[in-house]
Amino acid sequence: SCSEYCSSSGRSCKGAWEDTWDDCNVKFPWQCDQPLGGTSDLICECRDGGAEPVAGSPPEPPAQTQPTKMCTAMPDVKQSCSDSGCKVLAITHGRSCSEYCAASGRRCTGAWEEVWDDCNEKFAWSCDQPLDGTSDLICECDPAVGAVTPRPPATGAGGRLLWSEEFDGQRVDESRWSFVHGGGGFGNQERQYYSQRNAVVQKGVLRITARCEEYKGERYTSAKITTRGHAEWGPGHRVEVRARLPQGKG
Repeated sequence: SCSEYCSSSGRSCKGAWEDTWDDCNVKFPWQCDQPLGGTSDLICECRDGGAEPVAGSPPEPPAQTQPTKMCTAMPDVKQSCSDSGCKVLAITHGRSCSEYCAASGRRCTGAWEEVWDDCNEKFAWSCDQPLDGTSDLICECDPAVGAVTPRPPATGAGGRLLWSEEFDGQRVDESRWSFVHGGGGFGNQERQYYSQRNAVVQKGVLRITARCEEYKGERYTSAKITTRGHAEWGPGHRVEVRARLPQGKG
């Protein structure tokens, strides 16, 4: 553990993290006193003397200065990644960064996948391409408003029905849905492997079952379907879903 590593030089552990790829980029935070299975290295921060932090408590984040905003009123911002406010971790929900920036009348100048719900860049991406398997992206928008004309929102309660799915067949209709297959975290540290066998249609209901089982290198399985490539809607449309979710953490 990082506590054991730091104590070998007479120091106490201040913070522990898993690295992205043999570097100093943080993939996710870890506990000082816990080894991490499946890896031979950790990012460890040690300090001279002082009491050990409470076991399990996250390390204190670095102090941040107050940014000077050039891009104000940016929608769906999870975290600002620049002093100007023009580079943000944005909730995209299947949109590209170009579509995200256009919602505020701006042009996209850069796009990235983030490491773990933060502003650390995992890899660069295209402004014009959505990224499968994630609900957010780091997007950088041109501070000049008016570079792109925002798409007008859809009409309200009296609007026209564009698409619906009642799951009234015997199986998932693959002319309307695509299955996501695979594991590896999808940029969110997701621990499940998505498999088509975990989705069943019965009596007008789609049932997605998460199972605790070893499968293709992951310890859990579930299912995920998407309409990408079959149907799409711009910002401002109303989506209604009837669903029942299990109680509990996860």
